[in-house]
Amino acid sequence: MAKKKKSMKSKTITKKKGVTTKKNSNLKSKKKTIVNSKTKNIKKSEVNETKKKNQSIKNKQIEEKNIVEKPIEKKAIEKKTTDKKQIEKKTIDKKQIEEKIKDSKETKKEVIEAKKSLEIDLPKKKVSKIEKQKEETESKQIDKTKTKKKNKKVSNVHKIERTKKNAFLSTIKKYRRKIKIYGIFSVISKRMCAVIASAFLIFIFLLVGLNYISPKTDLIDLESISKDIDQLKTVKFNINNSNEIVTSSNAYTNLTNYYLYDYKSTFNIDEEWIKDAVIKYNKSNKGLYMAILPNSGYEEKIKSGVNKFLNSKNIKATYFEYDGYMFYINSSNNNSVISKIKQTQIRVFDILEELNTTGIENMFGISSNLYTDYVVKTAMLKTEITGYMIFKPKNKNAAVEIDRLMDEYFNELEEKYSNDEDKLKLIRTRYEGTYNGYLVYLISKDNELVNQLIKK
Repeated sequence: MAKKKKSMKSKTITKKKGVTTKKNSNLKSKKKTIVNSKTKNIKKSEVNETKKKNQSIKNKQIEEKNIVEKPIEKKAIEKKTTDKKQIEKKTIDKKQIEEKIKDSKETKKEVIEAKKSLEIDLPKKKVSKIEKQKEETESKQIDKTKTKKKNKKVSNVHKIERTKKNAFLSTIKKYRRKIKIYGIFSVISKRMCAVIASAFLIFIFLLVGLNYISPKTDLIDLESISKDIDQLKTVKFNINNSNEIVTSSNAYTNLTNYYLYDYKSTFNIDEEWIKDAVIKYNKSNKGLYMAILPNSGYEEKIKSGVNKFLNSKNIKATYFEYDGYMFYINSSNNNSVISKIKQTQIRVFDILEELNTTGIENMFGISSNLYTDYVVKTAMLKTEITGYMIFKPKNKNAAVEIDRLMDEYFNELEEKYSNDEDKLKLIRTRYEGTYNGYLVYLISKDNELVNQLIKK
C-alpha cells in the first residue's frame, strides 16, 4: 500500500509538473500571438495607407478622364438623339410622299428625285484612336497651309507698299502694263528702237573684230623659224652675180672690166653720181653690160653721160630699170641677159650669229628677267646691221620695257650710220610688231618675206 501511495504521489507530482509546463507553454504562445498580432496590425496599417494613396491617385485620374469624356459622351448622346429624330422625321415624310405618289400620277423622274431626297444617312461608326490621330494631323496641316497663305498675302501687301513708295519700281510697272496693252512702241519710239538695235549690232561686230584681230597665245617654234630664215633668199638683183649672168647667158665674148677711175674718161660718169656699178665692154664687137646703182638725184646726169658715149661709138643698147638699178645691154641675145638679171637672188640677211642671254644684255641692255623665250641673231661682221630679234615677254610691263630698250638701240644705230644711206634705209625701214604674244624686230632686205615665213 505504501508503494501504491508513493506511486500515486509521483503521478500527481508529474501531473503537476506537466500542468506547469503546459501553463508555461501557453503563456509563451500567447505572448507570441500578441507580438505577431501587433506586427500584423502595423503592417496592415501601412498597407492600408498605401492602398488609400493609390486609390486617391486613381480617383484623381478617373475624375480627369470623366471631365474629358463627359462632353464627348454628351455630344455622342446628342448625336444619337438627333439621328433618331431625323430618322423618324424621314420615315414620316416617306409615308406621306408614298401616299401622295399613289394619289397623284407623277412621272418616273419626279419619283426618282423624291427617293433620292429620302435617302437616310446611317449613323456613323465609332471612331478609333488611330483615326482620331489622323484627323488631328490633317487638321494641323490644314492650319499650317492657312497660316502660310496668310503670310504670303501679308508679304505681297508689303511688296505692293514698297513698290508704291519706290518711284522707280512703280514707273517700271507702269511701262510693263503699257507694253502689255499697247505694245513696245507705246513706251519707246520706233526711231529709238532702230538706234538701239543698230548700236547693239555695232557692239557685236566690234567684239567679233577684236577677237579676230587679237593676237593668239600659241607658242612659236623658234628653232625651225631660225633655220628657215638664216638662208632665206629673195628675188632681187644682186650686183655680185654679174659674172654669172654674163657667162650663163652665152651672149658675150671677151668682155673687159672697167673700174671707177675709168668711168669719167670713157663713159662720162662721175664717181659722186654712183653708189655701186659693174661695167663690162668689148671695143671690137661693141658688147656692153652696164649695171649702175645711182645716188638719188643723179639719174639724169648718168643717162646723159652714157648716151653721149653710146652715140660716139654707134652702139644701140637696150635700156631698162630693175630693183633700183639702171641697165644698158648690148649683146647677141639681150632677152636671155635680161631674164638672167631678173632671176638673180639675194640673201635677206648677211651671215648671222646667235646671241645668248649675256650677249643680249650687253648689246641691247635687255635682262633675261624680262622674257621667257627668245631667238636673237645679228650680223657676224660688225660692218653689217642685218638681223632679227624675237622675244616672248613675261608680262605687259616687260613688253613695254623691251620695246623701249630696242628703240634706244635703233636710235644709236641711226646715229652711227648717218652717213651711209644704204644702211640708214635698212634701219629706217625695219619691222617692229607682235605675233602670238611675241615681240618681233627685223632688219633685212625683205621684211615682208621674213614676216610671212614667221607667220607660217
